Amino acid sequence: MASQNVNNLLQQAKALSLPERERFIELLRADCAEERRGSQGDELAARLARKGVILTVPPKRTPEQIARFRAWRPIDLPGGPLSDDIIRDRR
Repeated sequence: MASQNVNNLLQQAKALSLPERERFIELLRADCAEERRGSQGDELAARLARKGVILTVPPKRTPEQIARFRAWRPIDLPGGPLSDDIIRDRR
């Protein structure tokens, strides 16, 4: 038998329009998939740590770190590509 919370959610979902229900289902599926990926990743990290393949797992990145990473742009330098300079110097 479903819990009271599930029954309440079902009643509220039935009150939504069809597009809203479809969007709700998409969001639930995405949330469940993300949760599964997270738990699978944790299990994998634990197995690798037990086998000695890894020592630690880095912490998940924060939204600020992700935004900083995406905003990064390379510095433009005058002249040709650096690889051409290196090849020229080695000759």
